[in-house]
Amino acid sequence: MVFADGGVPGDLVVVELIEEKARWARGVVTNVVEPGAARVAPPCPYQARCGGCPWQVAALPAQLLAKQQIVERALRKLGVAVEPIVACAESLGYRGRATLSMRHGKLGFHGRRSHEIVEFAQCIALEPALDRALQQASAGLARELGEEGSLRGTSAPSGVHLSMTAGRGADLAALHARAQRLVDEGMVGALVDGRVFGAPLLDAGSFLVSAAGFRQANAAQNDVLRRIVHDWLEPDDRTVLELYCGDGNFTRDLGFAKQVTAVEEDAFAVARLRKNVPSATAVNARVERDVEQRARRGERYDRVLLDPPRAGAKEAVVAIAALGPERIVYVSCDPATLARDLEAFVALGHRTTRALPVDLMPHTDHIEVVALLERG
Repeated sequence: MVFADGGVPGDLVVVELIEEKARWARGVVTNVVEPGAARVAPPCPYQARCGGCPWQVAALPAQLLAKQQIVERALRKLGVAVEPIVACAESLGYRGRATLSMRHGKLGFHGRRSHEIVEFAQCIALEPALDRALQQASAGLARELGEEGSLRGTSAPSGVHLSMTAGRGADLAALHARAQRLVDEGMVGALVDGRVFGAPLLDAGSFLVSAAGFRQANAAQNDVLRRIVHDWLEPDDRTVLELYCGDGNFTRDLGFAKQVTAVEEDAFAVARLRKNVPSATAVNARVERDVEQRARRGERYDRVLLDPPRAGAKEAVVAIAALGPERIVYVSCDPATLARDLEAFVALGHRTTRALPVDLMPHTDHIEVVALLERG
């Protein structure tokens, strides 16, 4: 099997191999000899160079089919029927979070398969308000930001929040002045290496977020994801342990649970969680160590919800199973590590009963998957 970056299903292409293994190889498409029916002209003029939306060359139905098949292949050994992927209503103008990086005097997005920085006049993937705000904030910023500095932004109906991280040789006085000016010009808040100008947080619909923190980039699809997680978890009148909880994206929907304990390693995220969901018991700790300690103390929970980073939750699986949950809802951004962890849970007495992909980021290879495990 050859994984060819830049190809579209149905294409006849020339591929330059860059990595070869016994059972698979990885390569880059160097020439499209004959385009397949699914290949389309990308709507963005920067697509060939920018790393943000590599799948714009494929029609949306082909993208969804490819993502469905990726999840099905990953979970094949588990014998679970993967439900049809939940498509996104908007394929452009949906991203409410973005990061620009500074390198060699250029400020922009990371290039595709390179260390190049791609400068742009407009990003059609971003929410229009965020795109305008980044253009406003980045005008002339390269002179002040410093090498390897960054500009991050997040948007909501209430406005835009920015965060600047100074790089080598940055002009901090100028960055502070710029942050204050941006707030005066209408930004809700701007941070410079944590120093706050304006509001420290952005109200994203009765939920406080920061440009310096993590947030799902697609607000509409995140609402879909939240509903799925709540419905599958069935938390009402149950004890719930939530792991890798972040700012409380899912915690806020657990109000009718008997008890909610939410664990997160990032102290800044925990501080935001305590503002967002004051009724939850928020614990600032390394998740793997925390669940091991709970298991040793003999604690038990009716439900466990986990949303780990891309590397998955391999080190926590045994301890989670020892907590005796009847249901585990696992939210994953990597089907491969999800499959690995689900197999480990199955070996410990749980069954994978449902799996549902959600397309949070059209035109990219990103896939969010919700899986349900039940005991016995």
